[in-house]
Amino acid sequence: YSCMLDERGGVIDDLITYYMDESFFRLVVNAATRDKDLAWIGKQAAAFDVQVAERPELGIIAVQGPQAREKVIGLLRDGDRRRPLFLVHSLGGDAWIYCELVRELRTDAAVYGVQLRGLNQAGTTPADLKTCAAEYLELIRTVQPEGPYRLGGYSSGGLLALEIAAQARRAGELIEFVGLIDTGLPTKVENRHPPSSLARLRDLMLALPEAWRELRSLGLGERCRKVVRFAMRQLRRLWPRADRGGEAEFTDDELFSFFAEDISVFPAYRIELIKRHLAAIEAYDPAAYDGAARLFRSARQPLFSAQSPTLGWERVVRGRLQVDTVAGAHATMM
Repeated sequence: YSCMLDERGGVIDDLITYYMDESFFRLVVNAATRDKDLAWIGKQAAAFDVQVAERPELGIIAVQGPQAREKVIGLLRDGDRRRPLFLVHSLGGDAWIYCELVRELRTDAAVYGVQLRGLNQAGTTPADLKTCAAEYLELIRTVQPEGPYRLGGYSSGGLLALEIAAQARRAGELIEFVGLIDTGLPTKVENRHPPSSLARLRDLMLALPEAWRELRSLGLGERCRKVVRFAMRQLRRLWPRADRGGEAEFTDDELFSFFAEDISVFPAYRIELIKRHLAAIEAYDPAAYDGAARLFRSARQPLFSAQSPTLGWERVVRGRLQVDTVAGAHATMM
């Protein structure tokens, strides 16, 4: 969230910008001043090799306050009042990563994004994932008081979705759907069942061609940064934090290694918020889930990641585990 400025630094309007990938950014302008804002953006874009395409079918309604739901529900279409789908944020905390996915779903039911608390202003987030999930379940109940619930999440968002489902089931609620979108097995579970050396070698050989293609496409500087960050991430994975002196927090470089994009430009409070959430993810140790789940795994998994069709989730999900393979890699499939 920022401001759109003129040549003299004066404020034209506020603006929300979302990084989708290296060649795609989504800009959200005020509906009331859309014509003025789009004219300014188009004028500035003319000097650059970029395309600006308006998406009039997309929009945001932001209503806050204790009566927000009651005020808005009457304005929704009948289809929007059907059983909704709740998509939980991943490590970055932003639910807007699901914009394109929601557009492709072509559903009449409402889709809600669950965003990390404190993301848009200095704040805090629970120190453990189970407390975080409990808060999200209560938030979901303000929209849908009782099940059956439909839940999903990309990457670490899948861990939260599964934990929300587990807590709801323990409370006697029904779960209709849990979607894990390329969600890796929690570190605690993986460490309890480490793969054999032969399995690690097999996974490495399966992932090497894609890793090499990705590195070749980068410039020398970015290639070196990616290799260093990858090495740090594997060191953290193979050498647990408790064995490194019990550090309380992740360093900036450790945090940055989890992201394909450069998040060093984020405000300091947001980086600290994501660090705290990452520590909660790393410490998460789920109980066995006796319900069903659906895993959407990317066809190309990162180096040293599990390459098995289920990504190891049969160790946690005791009900039916359905697996769908999606084209692309983890960082690009969304």
